[in-house]
Amino acid sequence: MKSLLVLIFSTQLLLACSIPFGNVSNEKTDLSVLKPGSARDVVLSELGPPANSIDTVAEEGDLNRQDIFNVTQGRFAGGQENLRVRVSYDDQWKVTETKVFDKDAWVTIEELKFREDLRRKEQQDALELRARP
Repeated sequence: MKSLLVLIFSTQLLLACSIPFGNVSNEKTDLSVLKPGSARDVVLSELGPPANSIDTVAEEGDLNRQDIFNVTQGRFAGGQENLRVRVSYDDQWKVTETKVFDKDAWVTIEELKFREDLRRKEQQDALELRARP
C-alpha cells in the first residue's frame, strides 16, 4: 500500500512539472501574414483568436474593422517577448494596416524595428563607455 501511494504521488508530481515546461518553445509567430492584402482567416490561423475586435464607421461611412492580438514571440531563459498587435481590415476582410504597441504609442512594424535597433545601439554604446578605463 505504501509503495502504491509513493507511485501515485510520484506520477502526479511528474505530470505537474511537465505542464509548465511542455509549452516552452523558441518558435516565433510568423508575422509575414500581416502584410497588406492577407486574408483575415490566414491571420487568425497564425495568431489565434484576437484579444479584442472593433468595428467602427468612419465619417465617409466606410466600415473600419480591427483586431487586437497579444502575440508571444518565442520563449527563452530570460523570459519571452510579448507584442500587442493591431490589424486593420477592409470590407473584404483583407489586411490594410498593421501596427504594434511600443511603450506609449501604436507604431508600424518598420518603426518598431528602427526603435529596437536604436535601443540596442544605445545599450552597446553604454557598455563600451563603461568598459573604457
